[in-house]
Amino acid sequence: MSDSTRSRLGQIGLAFAAGSAVLSGGGLWHWASSQEAEYRNTAERDARYEESAARENVQIECAIADISRADCDDRIEQAARDAQENTRDLEAQQTMAVWTKAMGLAAVIGMSVGILSLGLIFFTFRETRKGAQTARDNLNAFYESERAIVHAIAGRVGTSNKRGGEYVAFEFKNKGRSPARIVRMGGNLPSNDTATENAETRWTVIPVAGSVSVIAFPVPPKNAILETECWVEYRSVGPKIYTSYFEVTVKWREERSTSLVFITPAWEVTVTNTDGHPKDT
Repeated sequence: MSDSTRSRLGQIGLAFAAGSAVLSGGGLWHWASSQEAEYRNTAERDARYEESAARENVQIECAIADISRADCDDRIEQAARDAQENTRDLEAQQTMAVWTKAMGLAAVIGMSVGILSLGLIFFTFRETRKGAQTARDNLNAFYESERAIVHAIAGRVGTSNKRGGEYVAFEFKNKGRSPARIVRMGGNLPSNDTATENAETRWTVIPVAGSVSVIAFPVPPKNAILETECWVEYRSVGPKIYTSYFEVTVKWREERSTSLVFITPAWEVTVTNTDGHPKDT
C-alpha cells in the first residue's frame, strides 16, 4: 500500500469518526427528547387522574366529618394542587434522569471519538510525513543522477593580465550530466598555512563534457616545492553545493641536458587524486 493511499485512508477515517459523532449526538438528542415528551404526556394524564381522585376523597371526608361547604371547597382545591405538584415533581425527576443519562452517554461517545480521532490524526500526520520524505528522497535521487561531477584533470603555470606575474592554473572537467557553476576554488598554502580562495572564479560555468581553466594562486619560490590540497566548490541541479578535492605538486624544473635531450627550465604542475577522490562530495 502506497503512502498516499494510507494517508487517504486516515483522512477517510477522520471523516467517518466525525460523522459517527454527529449521528450519535443526534440519536441521543432524539431519544432524550422523545423520553421527555413521553414523561410529559404521562404526567399530564396522571395529574388529571390524581386531581380527580383527590377531589373525591376530600368530598367523602367532608361528608363524614360534617365540614362546612366553604372549608370543604378549600380542602378540595388544596388536595388537587398537591396532587398535581407531586405528579409534576415526578415528571421533572424523570426528565432530569433521562437527560443526565444522555449527557453521560454523550461524554463517553465524545471521549471515544476523541481518542479515535487523535489516533487517526497521528496516523495521517505520520503517513503524510512519510510521503513528504519519499518525495524528498526521490528528488534528491534525481539530483544525484543528473548532477555535474567536476574534477581537476591538469595544471599549468601561466601569466595573468589583471594581476601580473605567474600563477598556477587548473583545468576542470565536467563529467556529469548537467552544467556546473563554480562557487569557490582555493587551496591550503604551506607558506602561511591558510586557505587561499580565488573570488574571480565565482560562477564560472563548466558545460557538460566540457572543461575550463581557472587561475588558482601565485607560483611558489623556485627553490621550494609546493605540495598542497586544493578544492573546488560548485553548484549543479538542486540546492546542494558539491566539493571536489585534489592534490597538487608545483616545482621548478632546472635546465638539464644529456647527449640526446636538452630540457629547458620550466614549471611542473602535477595534479593527482582527481577522480573518485574519497573527499569528493
